[in-house]
Amino acid sequence: MWVAVATVGGKLWAEAATSMRALSNKSSSPLYLTVQVPRRPSGVAAECEEQIDTRRAKFCEEYEGYGDWCGCPGMALSPDLAPPMDVKEQIPIVIVTSRHQFKVLRQIRQLWSQAGGGVTPILLSVDGDQREALDFAQVVGLPAVFHNNPAPPGSNIRINEHIKFSIFQAFKHFASVDKVIVLEDDLILAPDFIRYFHQTAPLLDADDTIFCINAYNYNSFTPFAVDTSRLYREDILPAYGWMVNRRWAQEILPLWPKSSHAVDWDWYLRGMIQSSSGKDIVTPEVPRTRHDGNGGVHVTGWEQGGYFDRRALNTDPQAVVNISYLTSEAYERFLQQELNTATLLQITTHPCVKQYIPQTKVGSFLIYYHGQTEKDDMLSYFTLVGCLGGYEKGRMEHHHLMHTIGYYGNAVYLVACPGSAYCTVKAEDYPRLVYTASLKDVEQTHRHVDNIMQHVHVPDIRRRVPPFEPVEEFTMENYIVINMTFTYREITS
Repeated sequence: MWVAVATVGGKLWAEAATSMRALSNKSSSPLYLTVQVPRRPSGVAAECEEQIDTRRAKFCEEYEGYGDWCGCPGMALSPDLAPPMDVKEQIPIVIVTSRHQFKVLRQIRQLWSQAGGGVTPILLSVDGDQREALDFAQVVGLPAVFHNNPAPPGSNIRINEHIKFSIFQAFKHFASVDKVIVLEDDLILAPDFIRYFHQTAPLLDADDTIFCINAYNYNSFTPFAVDTSRLYREDILPAYGWMVNRRWAQEILPLWPKSSHAVDWDWYLRGMIQSSSGKDIVTPEVPRTRHDGNGGVHVTGWEQGGYFDRRALNTDPQAVVNISYLTSEAYERFLQQELNTATLLQITTHPCVKQYIPQTKVGSFLIYYHGQTEKDDMLSYFTLVGCLGGYEKGRMEHHHLMHTIGYYGNAVYLVACPGSAYCTVKAEDYPRLVYTASLKDVEQTHRHVDNIMQHVHVPDIRRRVPPFEPVEEFTMENYIVINMTFTYREITS
């Protein structure tokens, strides 16, 4: 057993260790360490603390993890620092949180440093009776509501209950608004996060077949996320920053999964309400949020590193989105025009071997692949998207079983046949026009994805072994390094 106390980039204040004989069945003796660490680096005057707001200084005395906000003289944080932005309506943000107030601080800092932050009300919705969250809300001057959540911690039921509570409380607290933005605390925000939602808000007024507006797009790895102005209508989950209106809350909250249902709220809404009603979610080609969790109920550390960290995030604070074609009828006209003029590609050579689509912007392309449902039983979609470098697991992100991806600026339409309403291929033309992956094709795609993941996951694995002599145990040099890299199949199994 070993313990050390050190300042990052600075001094080692103390360390201690206990050891035991190799191959002994006895536990090591208890380890105790007492050390006093100065509150501030040497040479920093105590008067510096007086420059911090009294309430903030008291908060920083009691809680840790808030970085330069608790520094000296302390990070400036105020909605008055946000650049101005003309808005047609007030759209509040409800931040859904529990124990991670330091992440909420980061989001508030991002919101109050971008256009519109000064005119955007914020409500903190806290899961549980959190004293730190209450103190934090008082220091930053934001209203907060606290949820006496009856569901067990760490369960999907608890998350379900808290999301419902947050939406209800947001519309209750801001009684005069028509829309709210739901924001989870583990997200990094694009510099046009607020601007994006104000640009897309008219869609919720104009078309009740739109379920909500997302700030996120799962299929947004670098080759697929190029055009910041482009939006899609898709049958996908509300996720990672999304906007709904009051009518939505009145219709959907009474249908929310019951506390006895051990389901995820977003999958439940998609399966039971959204898909059955034919409603779509508007998603951006280039996301306006990025997930920043390294493990949790739904996202493992492997998935964070292998997938979430690879997705794009818009960096242009002045990005303008095009909503002119997003209402239901206009979107269908737009798609028909696109499909009628797109270049039809016939996949005759494995798509991981042949480059079918240029890596420069040329136009629109159409590919028919075998698929009856979004399960992709033949793994034809997996093969196509895996070879293009996209999210090979993103089968659910489609519009009537047609996936639209922006490959290096080109619009690529992957149409499932016979499952999609956009499949117009005659039965006799299937062998020639519809791509069906063979078992050999799938195996080759697995190897291709393996190569991608091996460049993403480069673990440093060390395994402890019995020491040859006591000093080796004391210096903790009794280990071997395992030189291996996990494959895609090992990570996902």
